[in-house]
Amino acid sequence: MTLSKYVVLRLAIHFGYARKNVRIGNIASESLLLREAETILGEAIWEKVDQIEELSTEYWSLRKLSQEHQRVSQEIQQLQGELDMTHEIRVGLLKNINEPIQDLYRQRHERISSIDQLRRERDRISARFAEAQRNSEGMKVKIEVLGKEGNKLVEVEKTTQRLEVLRAEIVAILAEKETNAAEIANANRRLRVIDEQISNQKTHGKSKVMGTSQNIGDTNQQISTRRAQMNTITTQMSQLYMDIGRYVSRHVKSVPQCRNIYRDLRGLIDVMAALQRSIYFNSRLAELS
Repeated sequence: MTLSKYVVLRLAIHFGYARKNVRIGNIASESLLLREAETILGEAIWEKVDQIEELSTEYWSLRKLSQEHQRVSQEIQQLQGELDMTHEIRVGLLKNINEPIQDLYRQRHERISSIDQLRRERDRISARFAEAQRNSEGMKVKIEVLGKEGNKLVEVEKTTQRLEVLRAEIVAILAEKETNAAEIANANRRLRVIDEQISNQKTHGKSKVMGTSQNIGDTNQQISTRRAQMNTITTQMSQLYMDIGRYVSRHVKSVPQCRNIYRDLRGLIDVMAALQRSIYFNSRLAELS
């Protein structure tokens, strides 16, 4: 707000045209702009105010905070590098774990398929054995009945011969059953070995991965702590920048060092002066409304 506008608005208030809420809103927005400008100015010039006694505390505090800021920033970079490396190690571990386990799972799938095939074969053998047993019992009954009748010796002899062949077939089927059972038992033992290997791989791999996960968690916590420190330092520095910017902008005429700074940043400091005048005018208008 310029002086002429202030005069016009003051006259308007005199004639009953008051807008107090507008004035208060203007004060708030302009004060915010002024603080931002003071912070920008202070950040740009703080290294040049070491000879201004009134700003000695702010200057040396900023020197200290700048060192802290740099140290914490380097620590964050170092921790971030460690975190990235740990992530790469974890990915490598997962790959090294998954590849052998996938091979074991393939072997397990093949073994289960083989066992299923052997069991189907066992069912077929059992069906053949049951059929041969049923036929054998039937022939025994036939021979018994024919023997009692006593007039069909030729038929009895043929049935007896067939029964002998069937008994040999049953013996062969029993041998197949034993072989099949042994193959199933052996396949199950191999399957248990594969399952144990998978379990061991998972346990061993999980232990390693958990170690890297713990490291990742610890490093993330350290990074979060450092970032919180960085935010605190940045907030403190911003306040000191603002204090320096405010002092310099208001003493450009009375302090020689401030006049030197004014020559380099005339545009920004003039804008700040205009904001200060506008805030003052709006405050007066708000009081009069």
